[in-house]
Amino acid sequence: MPSYYTDTNTIPKEPDGRVTHLGRKAGEVAQRILTVGSLSRAQRLRDLLDNPSVAEMSSPRGFTTFTGTVLGVPVSIVATGMGAPMMDFLVREARAIVDGPMIIVRYGSCGGLTLQAAPGTVCLNTAGSLSLQRNHDAFAGSPLRRCAASLMGPYTFSGVVLPDPDLAAAVTQSVKAALGDRAIEGLNVSTCSFYSSQGRSDANFDDRNDGVLPSLLARHPTATSM
Repeated sequence: MPSYYTDTNTIPKEPDGRVTHLGRKAGEVAQRILTVGSLSRAQRLRDLLDNPSVAEMSSPRGFTTFTGTVLGVPVSIVATGMGAPMMDFLVREARAIVDGPMIIVRYGSCGGLTLQAAPGTVCLNTAGSLSLQRNHDAFAGSPLRRCAASLMGPYTFSGVVLPDPDLAAAVTQSVKAALGDRAIEGLNVSTCSFYSSQGRSDANFDDRNDGVLPSLLARHPTATSM
């Protein structure tokens, strides 16, 4: 029989209560979530659970979840793949199937924007994060749209969004206790692309990003990771 979604104007679910993209239902995701992009990183973190043999729960939309305990406390490790839309799916759909307060911490790879953020360093974003996005109107075919977009340039910068202070302090204390000088604090920059908005050059595409990193650092000289 065909499968139909319910609640399509809110959070779509399968007939058995599974949310559409995360692929999990109530009872399969803990209130504490550690999320990563890479499946291999999630599998390495799974090995730190009290019972590393927990089931690998994968969805056809690219999410993989391991739910177990750490020192007896329920924790889910979720591999999302890359990009803000995947994080949006995780946060919204996990909220729809988990009761009570939630904590979500992302542990991902990044590029360093300072000499202190060398390979092997863990950057703690206690100073918050901002969004750097491609300004699509600057690349539009319409002269009117390009003219209007020229006031902002080919890339736009959001204001800084601060983390939850109690959670940030707890994570910082724990990571610094474990890593010492290999853990640093700073401002994170979240971008819409690994390529254009992070300043990587590719002659095959019209990115106009030669000035994106200088412009970023002029606005936010304390930016540490991207």
